[in-house]
Amino acid sequence: MKIVYLLFSASLFFSACNSAKTDSQKVNLENNSYTIITLMEEDVSTSNMTISFDAETKQISGNAGCNSYFGGYTLTDRDITFSKIGATKKYCPDKEVGRKEKVLLNAFSEITQMSQSTSDEIIFKNNNDQIVITAKVK
Repeated sequence: MKIVYLLFSASLFFSACNSAKTDSQKVNLENNSYTIITLMEEDVSTSNMTISFDAETKQISGNAGCNSYFGGYTLTDRDITFSKIGATKKYCPDKEVGRKEKVLLNAFSEITQMSQSTSDEIIFKNNNDQIVITAKVK
């Protein structure tokens, strides 16, 4: 009886690990464009901020509110890192847009993981499990 119990427990453990891995593989950022909804817990849904992922080149691009930005990314299951983020340097007459833009560009260096909260919404978090960005499919 103990052997049956141990085998049953082991099968539950391994199936739970397997389902967690399957869920992380469902998150598909690639070849999608998103509208950034929140940034560091601030509502930026009306700020025209976007992010797009190109699976072939492993590049991101988007609108930071006033300027366009671009860079690279690496995605493994739920782990994501951004690299070589750059942006155009147009003058932004609205200081608040400029402030949010700086926050967004700096936020990419903090992001280490992501998850999918709904079929069309993704969440990017930092090492402390704090939400940095939420975005919805355009």
